[in-house]
Amino acid sequence: MGAHHHHHTSAGDLAILEQAFIAGFTTAHDPQAFLKLAGIALQLDAANLVDVRVEHTCTVGVVSPGFATTDLAYQPLPHELTQKSSHVVFVYVGRDGPKQLSFADVAPATAQPSNHHHHGELV
Repeated sequence: MGAHHHHHTSAGDLAILEQAFIAGFTTAHDPQAFLKLAGIALQLDAANLVDVRVEHTCTVGVVSPGFATTDLAYQPLPHELTQKSSHVVFVYVGRDGPKQLSFADVAPATAQPSNHHHHGELV
């Protein structure tokens, strides 16, 4: 009973949906209505959704093991190689305390079609 889902939607498709969710959610006048429209459960496994966090990250450098040394080598990235990303984190609180779930964990099944390989068939 983990939060791991096995679906055929590509990670790229899910990332596009997550970015669309973030764009809509951050500008929504009624966040509750937007969550309902997006199919995000307010209750999940006896836990209740309390926070929706949007995290913005900008990767500005990389660290790698140094050559012939135990020190780490730090490499600042030139601006054209920096990478910006945004992710949403859903915080559900239940008896076991808070649990942070990703968009992939809580996205409705409609966002993660597992039957797309049955083209033309009615289900």
